[in-house]
Amino acid sequence: MKKILILLSLLLLTACSGTPKVDIQGEMEKRPEIKVTWEGESNLPGINGDFCTDVLCMDSGTPDWSAMESVPYSNGTELTVSVNSEKTIKDLSISLKNQDGNTIQNNVPHTDNGDKTYTVTDPFIKTGDVILSVKVTFTEGGYGQSFFPITVE
Repeated sequence: MKKILILLSLLLLTACSGTPKVDIQGEMEKRPEIKVTWEGESNLPGINGDFCTDVLCMDSGTPDWSAMESVPYSNGTELTVSVNSEKTIKDLSISLKNQDGNTIQNNVPHTDNGDKTYTVTDPFIKTGDVILSVKVTFTEGGYGQSFFPITVE
């Protein structure tokens, strides 16, 4: 019996030695950093959402918006979205969501400044408590998403 257990253990070790390994910590460090600022103000507080690399996807689930405090925002004030990532940006999309996660305004117009920053100048179509959702996709594959609760005044 002891010999069988030893043989099975060796078989498992041998079978597993050739499987590819994923550096989870290294993949987590590839998460793009998305920041939103506006004229003369510091970064809006936000939370990271889902993201994918070429080998790993992290699903953050639905955030508890009631636990987050919205930041007052004067509608039409210029917003700057910046993305910190070594990857090449393929697309950046901005939308507004209500606190149930439903999209209120899709494809918020923005200008690509060419240096991984984007400017939003048009007023939003909704006032009150909303979630600013920013999603970036990369040419090399993968994406990242962040959410910023704001009160549009």
